[in-house]
Amino acid sequence: MYKAMQRLTGAILFIFLSAPTVGFAQETPNCGDDKVKEWAIEKMMELAKIPPDPNVTTSLSAIRTEAKDDAIKKVFCIANMDIVKNNTNQHGTVKNIEYSAQTTEDGLLYMEIPRQ
Repeated sequence: MYKAMQRLTGAILFIFLSAPTVGFAQETPNCGDDKVKEWAIEKMMELAKIPPDPNVTTSLSAIRTEAKDDAIKKVFCIANMDIVKNNTNQHGTVKNIEYSAQTTEDGLLYMEIPRQ
């Protein structure tokens, strides 16, 4: 798990564009929105090359809003990603992961995970 967490810190830019999402069409997303957190975790795990595993629980903690620009409907976020292998003593935290989420003019949710 440690090597996978190291890969995450060297991740390249990732851009994710979703299908239209109810609730984002007219407003700026928030760092703690369930869909934003879900996609951030999913893409961070992909960048770290950690395959989906039902025995691994991931979550974001210490979620912070670095900046929010309502004019362009974009939010800049920092959070810690906690990775726990269920029923074992293995766990780790990747600290200060940066990501952003923006509502596009056509109501899509655009996300970026910059180079970490």
